[in-house]
Formats: sequence, structure tokens, C-alpha cells
Amino acid sequence: MLMALPESTSCPRYFDAEHSDTLRVYCAQQLADEGTSDSLQRAIALVDRIPSDSPTRDQGDRLIQTWSAKLLELAEERFQAGHLDEAVALARKVPPRTDAYIQARDRMDAWQAVWQEAEAVYSRADDAIALGNWDVALSRGRALLTLENRYWAMERYPDLARRAQEGREQDQWLADAAKRRRANMAPSTEGRRTQWEQERDQRDLQVLQQAQALAQSSNVDDLREAIVNARRIIWGTPHYDQAQSLITTWQDQVQAIEDAPRLEQARQLASSGDVEDLESAIREARRIPSYRSLHPEAQSHIQVWQQQIREMAAESMTPVPVMDDRMAPWSPPEDPRSPLNPAWNPDQDERFPDAYGEQSGVSE
Repeated sequence: MLMALPESTSCPRYFDAEHSDTLRVYCAQQLADEGTSDSLQRAIALVDRIPSDSPTRDQGDRLIQTWSAKLLELAEERFQAGHLDEAVALARKVPPRTDAYIQARDRMDAWQAVWQEAEAVYSRADDAIALGNWDVALSRGRALLTLENRYWAMERYPDLARRAQEGREQDQWLADAAKRRRANMAPSTEGRRTQWEQERDQRDLQVLQQAQALAQSSNVDDLREAIVNARRIIWGTPHYDQAQSLITTWQDQVQAIEDAPRLEQARQLASSGDVEDLESAIREARRIPSYRSLHPEAQSHIQVWQQQIREMAAESMTPVPVMDDRMAPWSPPEDPRSPLNPAWNPDQDERFPDAYGEQSGVSE
């Protein structure tokens, strides 16, 4: 079966059994560099066709491991963006016999569990809004912030909080207006910012200051408690943006503290410089998900370790040229006596008999 590839000056559109394995690896790398889920899948499929006894098969297997992990990262990004079905479909494309395959199965189970819990939380909070129980709705909705999903925490919860806040402020304004009517007072535009709002803002400021004091210890438990307290400040209030910024900072600190031992273990494994240890280090570092704060640092180490493996592989074997003899451009030999030379004339070559079966240049 032929595999279609984009037109390229270096790579053919179709591959068949006659193309060199080195060319397959080269063209697969060109595909994978595009970084899309489709290009990664095609790169994996192209390299996976290399025979097991080929000198380039080991290199191909390492590349498949790398690209499979990248495929899972893209699936994680789709999940974090709120596209569960796309994330699951992409995770199912991770090939078996790779380290990312087991991780993909675990992540799919986790995604489904998070999504079901998020939908249940949102539904309960939405029911409270429908009944006008604004505080209950906000209290229930805050559970969305504890789930490891940006979509529910950064998009759905703010929408829920906005609706609850608007409903509560509307009720408060109507209550204030009723009091003014009873006191024969006309509603004043200057009085829209009620004493209740001022008291709320003061409480929010105190909550935020207490959370900041807790977070100064850099202890994981204190940081988590600070995050919980800061999440009490709802969307649409003056201190909300500051609270969200601090929450992001503290979450990054918690994740860094939790993932630092794993990254340190990977660095220790890689310090030996042995290929197997480097591969183990890469597997360990890949266990840090893309949404965690140490992921960029882990990826930087992985790239360095992969380069070390490639360099050692290049030193241990003679490189195979990308273009094999079958594909090399043909040029005529310079020897004028060669039959492959266009200028060759058999009548002038003393090594060949003439038309009468006698040697050229020999008289009767």
C-alpha cells in the first residue's frame, strides 16, 4: 500500500518498498516537524513500515516514542480547551507498544471522570440560579475551580459566577429601591453603589490579604488553602482579577513543588549518559503533563537527552545516505572507451571484433 505525502523537493509523494529506510525516516521527521495531529500520525505510520531488521529501525522506534508522546500532549490540550470527544479520539490514535499508550488510557479515564463531575457540579449550580439561590449557586460552582480543566475553571465557572452575581445584585437593588419607596425617597443614581457593595469589597480585600499571608510560607498545604480562600472572590467584583492572578501563581508553585522530585529523578537517570538511562529519563520526564508548570522545563531536558541519543547512535553506525543509488542522478562515465559513454564507437574500439568477426585494426 502506498502512503501519500505532501509534495516536497526532498520527499516523494508516494512511498513504496523500493524507497530507502533512511529516506523514510528523513521524510517522516519533516512531517512530524509540522506539529499537527495529522502530520504526527502520518509520520508514525511511515516510520512504522520500516522492517525490524533494518539498521534504522531502532532510530524509528525512538522517534515513534517521541511523536506518540507529542500526540498525547495535543490530546491533553484539546481536553483542556473543552473538547472532550476530540481529545479522546486523538488519544486513541496513540500506537500500542509505546510508553504513551498506557498513559493515554489512564488520561482518557481521568478526562471522562473530570467531565462527568464538572457537568454534575454545573447542573447543581444552575439549578440554584434558577431558584434564585445566588450564594448556593456560587458555593456549588466553586467546585469547578478544583478540577484540573481550564475550560470548566476559566470559561464555565466565570459565566456561572456572572449570572449569580448579576441576579444577586439585581435582588439587592430591588430591595434598596423598595426601602427608598417606603421612605418616600426617589432612587438616586449616586446611590447605586450601596453600602452592601462597599462591605462586600472590604471583605474581599481582607480575604485576599489573608490568602497572601498564608501563601508566603511556600508550603503546599498553605498554598492550597490560600487558593481556596482566593476563590471566594467572585467574578465581576473589584478584586476578582487580582485574585485570579494570585491563584495562577500559587497553582504554578504547587505544581512545581509536586513535580520537582520527578524531574530531579529524570535528571539523575540521565546523568550516567547511558542510552538506556537516557531513555528512562525521557519516559520519567514525559509523565509531567502539558498543563503543569514544569512541563516546559521537562520538555527542554527531553530535547537535550534525545539529541544525546541521536549523537551516540550516529557514532555507533555508519550513516546511510538519504538518497540511494537508485535515486541518484545518472551521469555518463568519463572513460571514452566505456560502452556507457555516449561518444563510444564500437568500430573504433580495438577490443571488439568488427562486423566480419575480426579484430579492428588487423589486416587480412
